[in-house]
Amino acid sequence: MITAALSPLSRIIPGAVLARRLGWPPSCAALIPILFPFFQFILLNSTWKTLRQGGIRWRETIYALKILRAGNVR
Repeated sequence: MITAALSPLSRIIPGAVLARRLGWPPSCAALIPILFPFFQFILLNSTWKTLRQGGIRWRETIYALKILRAGNVR
């Protein structure tokens, strides 16, 4: 159970390597365990809104899922 609780911290090391490659301070890697759940929430929220509306709203236009799946949108 302790391993499962600490598993989000395993993302810090790859995050530190990536931060170093990008020239960011290594302290940014400490935020990664917080950001992953945040991005998952954003993904679930946008999925929920898209399914609830029946399409994607972009610049005051709603593109229906049926049309998007058919690939008829330009």
